[in-house]
Amino acid sequence: MGSSILSLILLCFLSAPNTSMKIHKPLSSRRQILATPLPFLATILPTAANARLFDFKLPENTYHLLRAGESTLERDNILLTNALFSTQIENGLSRKGEKQARLAGRSLKDYSITPTIIKFCLATKAAETAQLVAEELNLGRDRVIPEFTFLDGRQVGLWDGLELNITQSAVVALDAQSSPTQSQIPPNIDGTPNDSLEDVFIRLRQLFSVLESSYSGETILLVFPDATAPALTLALFAGIPMPECHIFDFAAGELFLNASPARAISALKTESKIKSYDKEKNAGLQNLALLQSKTSDELVRCRERVMLEELELFKNSKIEEPKPKPKPTKTPNTPAVDNNVFQEKKQKARVRAEAVAQARAEAVTKQKEQRPPSGVSEPGTPDSDDYIALAGGVSAFAAAALAVKSNNGDLSDEELARVEAARVANEREHAAQLEQDQLDQAEAKKKNAEKIRAENEIEAAALAERERSVSLAAAAAAAQLEEERASAERAKIKKESQVKYEQDLQDALDDDGGAGAFDSFLDVLRSDE
Repeated sequence: MGSSILSLILLCFLSAPNTSMKIHKPLSSRRQILATPLPFLATILPTAANARLFDFKLPENTYHLLRAGESTLERDNILLTNALFSTQIENGLSRKGEKQARLAGRSLKDYSITPTIIKFCLATKAAETAQLVAEELNLGRDRVIPEFTFLDGRQVGLWDGLELNITQSAVVALDAQSSPTQSQIPPNIDGTPNDSLEDVFIRLRQLFSVLESSYSGETILLVFPDATAPALTLALFAGIPMPECHIFDFAAGELFLNASPARAISALKTESKIKSYDKEKNAGLQNLALLQSKTSDELVRCRERVMLEELELFKNSKIEEPKPKPKPTKTPNTPAVDNNVFQEKKQKARVRAEAVAQARAEAVTKQKEQRPPSGVSEPGTPDSDDYIALAGGVSAFAAAALAVKSNNGDLSDEELARVEAARVANEREHAAQLEQDQLDQAEAKKKNAEKIRAENEIEAAALAERERSVSLAAAAAAAQLEEERASAERAKIKKESQVKYEQDLQDALDDDGGAGAFDSFLDVLRSDE
């Protein structure tokens, strides 16, 4: 009976929560972290009252944090957080995002930082960012390693697919006024989780546990798909409550070097970050109230809105189907012709056609001279010479045909206007072709110059690297030579001291004979000391 009561008291004591604990003692090793039971994990999670909740110490490796560059969806102000949908091609980098990724790679190169490992999540924009950074640093594909789960961004449930600026500020405001262990974001029916800050924290804890257990002394670049995960990492380093982690929110393409507690606390003192956080949180209160006031049926995704607008436009307007363009006839087995050769052949054909037109015009003139002189042309018929001059800008065959028609008196004013319009259109087409040829040549010269410049830069970088290697090798050889010289000098001094010691001992023995040899030996030892 007594043992049963003792067991019951012990069980109640172990199961009772410690309500007085607000700051948990940091775990001293990775093994303690991995061995921590899940019920005990809840006691180290931050609350609003915690001043320093968890010492997130990672001594084995050096970590750099990078948010992926801007995606095409973010450019269009669309928030996509579903881990499965984020792997689609439409979530790839925009032009601005590609520039941000390459700039991050060049920044690492400027600081002489070469990551030995680049870890990225499976979101398309994160994978493309990691690849562009690796290209800037000339890293092999074996160093770019995907992370399948622990680097996923925070998923926002029912709010996934809404406007980015509204939803992001609403999430910041929601985190500031709610518990990090419970998600206040409504769930979604399409499988998109509604993550809390605790969910993101657990993934980060597992990520760093795996990295610290798998690697030692490495330089690791982590590529995150969103702003919350890297911001929460710095908040854990700095020891601030998790709901305030959005102070560190990363912009698209932002890079944070040497993540550590000291660096995180230093960044926390930046006044601009605090002002930006307060501004976003205050703006998010209105957006949060707007989102919470709507049901799931009332929320319209950005893509759905675009489809509805296009459908409404289709209903209200009569859209004519585009007519298919006639396919140009191609001569089979015709080899490709250079543009300059084509223009030369075209010019020769034009000269031959004009010569034919001139010959036919002369024949018409002779025929006119052979007519009986009337002195006046027939009414409504233009003079042949004037008509031939008018037809000079048209093709030769058309000019000859119209010249014959003029002699018969069949040419009207409408036909004259048509001929003039054809001549003007021909001249415009010729001028446009010349202008396009000039643009193509300029573009080709520009691409060639860029290629030459890139090759020169690569060659200069390789030459600089070779010079640096040579200088390092020379410095190492000089250091080794100096060490060998110093070692030889020490050996010489030691040998001379040994010889002197033996000589002094022998002199002492010779002077005192056999009687005081021991006392002299002691005196020599004391003098050496």
